[in-house]
Amino acid sequence: MRSNRNPLTTAEAVRLLPKAELHLHLEGSISLTTLIELADKHQVALPSKLHAEAVLEYRDLDEFIEVSMFAFQVMLNSEDFTRVTFEMLSHCAEHGARHVEFFFSPSSHKHLVYSQMLEAICIGMRLAEERFGVTSLIIPSHNRMLGAEAGIDFMKLVETCPAPEVVGVGLEFAERNYPPELYLALFATAKKTGLRLTAHAGEDGPAAYVETCLKRLSCDRIDHGYHVIDDSDLMAYCKDQGVWFTCCPTTTKHTTVWRELTSSEHAIHQMIAAGLNVTINTDDPGFFQTDLTKEYLALGLPLGALAQLALNSLDASWMPEPEKARLRGLWQAEIDDIIQRHQPR
Repeated sequence: MRSNRNPLTTAEAVRLLPKAELHLHLEGSISLTTLIELADKHQVALPSKLHAEAVLEYRDLDEFIEVSMFAFQVMLNSEDFTRVTFEMLSHCAEHGARHVEFFFSPSSHKHLVYSQMLEAICIGMRLAEERFGVTSLIIPSHNRMLGAEAGIDFMKLVETCPAPEVVGVGLEFAERNYPPELYLALFATAKKTGLRLTAHAGEDGPAAYVETCLKRLSCDRIDHGYHVIDDSDLMAYCKDQGVWFTCCPTTTKHTTVWRELTSSEHAIHQMIAAGLNVTINTDDPGFFQTDLTKEYLALGLPLGALAQLALNSLDASWMPEPEKARLRGLWQAEIDDIIQRHQPR
């Protein structure tokens, strides 16, 4: 067995870095193998391109959403939700995640009520923590394509079934034609309940959507946010306010205009260079066929910079502040040891 003191390649070092995953969709985490098995279980027909060995490509965000909707068609009972949750967190833990904050879209599921889904997800969370030591929190997220009125109904579900595992609410799905100001009432209600707030913005929508999410919806974090680079004043505001962005490198190759992940012109590189608070995440690893190790390596940054991004993920998390303070020293010690053992090759 390999000694813990053996030298580490860059990939090995990155895999070992302690991390938090903060932008991850339960339904988008489903592996193609599990998708097919659940489809067979429930006799759901899938298109031929969704096979276990498939390499999936998407022209844009809309095409990705079209394909990813199959996850909602095969997660039909409590057992499915528990399985997908456990597998998702297991996959995260394999790549250094110690804590995960993940989205799920209750309004997009039609076969279970919210309380049933929540209970089944929490079972998977407990099993993963017992097996792998990974902690997790849930962010129910509104499918903005269902409209503003449906957002009010979504928030009523969350309000009437409170749970300690539910830390905040989000806003997701197609962005460009669904500006964030449509959901002011949803976010105002969520804020009154004490939930944390985040929203997908600036992925294929303009910088103005990011600004609206911050200044009118009172979001604590921004998911993606890449078009913030189009507005220098907003960039300065985000830096001054310490806004956290949960970025997903591989996703940008499919859903944005930025396709070269190692280019200094890529939005994520520009955000980091401008001093914005960036974290690295997987988004929909089942459909983008990625993992946290791949996402960190994809940017082509040196290990020291990637270690800082890993620490960023802890600081950006919605864990209680005393717990974050306790973990930061432990993570820093681990990271220092990993960097000492790193021998690039």
